[in-house]
Amino acid sequence: MLVVDGSIPLKDNGIYCMVAGEPIVDHIRKAAEGAAAIIAIVPALRGAVLPQLELTQLAQSACKKFYRAKPLSIFLAARRTRTTSWRPLRTSSLMANRRDWMTKNRPTFAYGRLIHEHCERRPHFDAGRFAKEFGDEGHREGWCLYHLGCKGPETYGNCSTLQFCDVGGVWPVAIGHPCYGCNEEGIGFHKGIHQLANVENQTPRSQKPDVNAKEGGNVSAGAIGLLGGVVGLVAGVSVMAVRELGRQQKKDNADSRGE
Repeated sequence: MLVVDGSIPLKDNGIYCMVAGEPIVDHIRKAAEGAAAIIAIVPALRGAVLPQLELTQLAQSACKKFYRAKPLSIFLAARRTRTTSWRPLRTSSLMANRRDWMTKNRPTFAYGRLIHEHCERRPHFDAGRFAKEFGDEGHREGWCLYHLGCKGPETYGNCSTLQFCDVGGVWPVAIGHPCYGCNEEGIGFHKGIHQLANVENQTPRSQKPDVNAKEGGNVSAGAIGLLGGVVGLVAGVSVMAVRELGRQQKKDNADSRGE
C-alpha cells in the first residue's frame, strides 16, 4: 500500500522536489507500479500560504494521471483528521473490490454528504435568516453565512460533523467565517471567497409564500363555484341521511309496539 502525503511538483519536469538526484514524481511512479492500493493525501489548504499555488493544484492532476489505473486509489483533499486519514488505511484491503463506497475516488464515509446538510447554521438557512455582512446583527446572532460566500451547499466533506482538531466549535463556520470549499475540485481556489455557492439540495424552496398577502382577495369565480357545489353536495347528503335515520327510527318504534 502506497500513501503519498503532500503535493507532487510537475512543473519543469518536477525539478522543484529532487530525491537522490531524481524528481520525486519519478520515485512515486515507480512505487505506484507495485502498489495494490494507493492513498493520495493532497492538502489543498497549504496552497493558501505557498507562493506557488499552481504546484499544489497540479498535484491532484498528477495523482489522477498515474494512479487511475490502480484497483483502489483514494484521494483525500485538504483538511485531515485521524478518522479521515487512517480509516481508509484500515479498510482498503477489505474494500479493494468494492467501488460503491467511493465518491470521486474519495471515501464515502468522509465525503458522501454535503457540509451544508449537517451544518449547525442550517436551520437559519431553512428559515431564511442570513448574515449579510461581517459584524451585522445576523452575523452576531449566528445566522447562515450563505450570503457571505459559504461554499458548504456545494462542498462534500465531514467538516461540520467532526469539525477541526477533534474539538467542537472550532471549524470556520462555527467561528463566523464561510466555508471556503477547499475539499471540492473547481471550488476552493477557483471561486471567489464571497461568491455565492450553487445550492445543490435547497430545502425549502427558494420561493416562499408571501406572508403579507391579504385574505379573501385572490379567489377565482371557478373556485367559488366549485366550493359552492361541494357545500351543496354535503348539504344534500346530510338531508338524505337525516331522512333515512328518521324512517329507520319510526320502523324500529313500530316493531317494538308489535304493529
